[in-house]
Amino acid sequence: MASPLSVFRKHQYWFLVGLGVLLMVAFVVLPPVDDYLRHRTSSGGASARGVAVRWKGGTVTEGELQSMRTAYRLTRNFLEEVIRLTIQRKGVPKGPDPRSFGSDSDQGLIATMILAAKAEQLGMVINDDAVQDYLDRLSDRLLSAEDFQEIFKRVSGGRLPVSMMFQWLRRELMAYYLRQHVVMGVAAATPAEHWQNFLRVHQRTAIELLPLAVADFLDQLARGPTEQELRQLYEQYKERYPDPMSPQPGFRRLPKTNFAYVRIDGNQLLEQEKQRISEEEILKEYEEGLKRGDYRKRPEEKAPEATTPETPKGESAQEGQGEKSGDASSAEAKKDGSQPAENSPRPQNEAGQSDNAPPGESKDTSPMPPPPTADQPTESSGDQAKSQSDPNSAPPATPPNQQSQPPDTQSPNQTEPAGKSPASAAGAEAQAPPAASPAASNQGEPRPLEEVRDQILTRLAQPRAQKRRDEIVDAVRRQMERYFQAYSIWELRPKGDNSPQPPPPDPREWVEKFGVTVGETGLVDFYTVEKTELGKTSLFDRTSFTFRPFREVGFDPDVPLFRPREIQDADDFRIDYVYWKVAQQAEYVPSFEEVRGEVEQAWRMEEARKLARQKAQQLQQEAASKEGTLRERLPQYADKIVEPPEFSWITWGMTLGLRGLEPPHLSDVEGVEGETWEFMRAVFSTPVDAVGMASNAPQDHFYVFRTVRRVPPESELRSNFLEALSQSPREYEALGSASLQTYYQNWYRELEREMEVEWQRAPGGLRDDG
Repeated sequence: MASPLSVFRKHQYWFLVGLGVLLMVAFVVLPPVDDYLRHRTSSGGASARGVAVRWKGGTVTEGELQSMRTAYRLTRNFLEEVIRLTIQRKGVPKGPDPRSFGSDSDQGLIATMILAAKAEQLGMVINDDAVQDYLDRLSDRLLSAEDFQEIFKRVSGGRLPVSMMFQWLRRELMAYYLRQHVVMGVAAATPAEHWQNFLRVHQRTAIELLPLAVADFLDQLARGPTEQELRQLYEQYKERYPDPMSPQPGFRRLPKTNFAYVRIDGNQLLEQEKQRISEEEILKEYEEGLKRGDYRKRPEEKAPEATTPETPKGESAQEGQGEKSGDASSAEAKKDGSQPAENSPRPQNEAGQSDNAPPGESKDTSPMPPPPTADQPTESSGDQAKSQSDPNSAPPATPPNQQSQPPDTQSPNQTEPAGKSPASAAGAEAQAPPAASPAASNQGEPRPLEEVRDQILTRLAQPRAQKRRDEIVDAVRRQMERYFQAYSIWELRPKGDNSPQPPPPDPREWVEKFGVTVGETGLVDFYTVEKTELGKTSLFDRTSFTFRPFREVGFDPDVPLFRPREIQDADDFRIDYVYWKVAQQAEYVPSFEEVRGEVEQAWRMEEARKLARQKAQQLQQEAASKEGTLRERLPQYADKIVEPPEFSWITWGMTLGLRGLEPPHLSDVEGVEGETWEFMRAVFSTPVDAVGMASNAPQDHFYVFRTVRRVPPESELRSNFLEALSQSPREYEALGSASLQTYYQNWYRELEREMEVEWQRAPGGLRDDG
């Protein structure tokens, strides 16, 4: 019988040729094809050759944008590895921090390109030597050329030539230095500006408000639009995307996505686990908790002892009375030679802060640092470098689960019992028997079991519920990941293969097995998704320490269909979602006939807006000529006038020590949808008892208002300002930084107009200018 290898030996030449061709296809052809197909899928079917952006310097295709994103990410990873190795070798990275560069979003990549082009236009030159000098400073000159090559080889995996990385670094550095030149000298704030920022946070106003809806004036239009007017309006705004916070219409259709999701309710899991806990477990935990010092009354809850200590000879009755009340006088301290205990807790307020801490100093002031300078060293700690601020970046802050406890805060079991002063404790030390332990001596009376039953149940059930939650999330994700792989293979099927799409998992199985809730959003866009359950979730970004709403993360074009992701409920972090894209619809420009009704409505709203503005001005003049409340001045509108609660111009994003998680923003005014800076300026510049007028962001309402009062008094505000400015000016520097960001953003919009930047589709992560 012939050997099975005889066939191979006979045709080994052709076998080797075929194997070589397959290897070439696998290593050369398939990777770019895979990237192309993935990007085509993620962008709703857009071709890699399709134009994403037109600008003064030409066009940027979808494929070029994807190449820019790849170059950015690999370059960023390379720089982070350089920083990590530099820190490991006890060096201090210097120069611009890579996290002060742009971002890998569509807008971030185009912004870097536009800024670099403008810098080159202004005569800025950064050659390869300048890039190498930057790398030497970033590495503190501790890395050799071989080190750089090894890092680059490991990070890029051969996907990016060194020349492309240097080209991208030149572009990033040019954009960075141009941003620094733009804001140079603008960041410094005068005392007068600090005072204005202080007022915007701490001064509140109360107003009477008469809203006039533009829609109420539609019936008062003298005529309807002509066909020519409608077509002219359509041509003017057909390429513009709709924005609910803008008075200008937009008829271009946004890309839409249908999301499927699984909702895991941690509260429900917690209650289920509580039901499974036995009485034996409850009793065991109760007994062990008593030994730990838990489930006991706090010492301050016990009534003070009524016994009067024996007064030693030579001490006055007043001294004895002072000892009885628990207050050691200075005379007693001198006589007994005792000093107040060093570990006795300071008085604390309800926020857990020491009452005798310096005024204005609290744990919840997270500053917004000013933009970094070109020569500022990159401070680093651990595996990551401490980020320098950028005008487009959010201020650093501490996440909620990492807030540090004030050093003076002590647990209830460490508090001195009532009625014992340091002096009396020192006087009785010689007569008191030695205590077994500090914890045992400070334990209070046990609480009844029934009183702490729910606390015990929660303590026992919480880790079990969390484990169950993790198991459900992992099970759903694993199943969806397997399907995503099968779907990806099906997407790469050869031409002519008409095999059907593999069926996705049946969500009803998860409902029956895990008791979760499943659903779909239907086709939604960047704005309409917020009306869905999934659209109200948010993701905590550990890079910027901010909570990003679903609309900013869910439409990520780099996440393909059926790839699972996780996110949490914005209000209840015990509720988790696993979601994935089911279908996508590309954006497009509708025909005039398709949107004729919208065009006509936009024309009518613009004409009605003119009537509403005129009516508001007329009512303002009428009210200004009279006295009394706004209802007394405009009695015909008394039933429509509202009185919102007092509000300030600016509100810090988060309270309870988490201010830095969200930058300062305009305060919410009850009865106003879409407050603007101009609205606040109009309100706070109108004197008390005077009448003003303003509109909201979409200008679908105009408001006639009367300023009722402004609090606190200016004398009190000035006193508080001077005290705060001298002790903790960070709050007002943060507001100055926010103003600087607004200044830079306005400058960049002007640059976009100068460079004639025109998006041919909706950029991933639309900018919310409202």
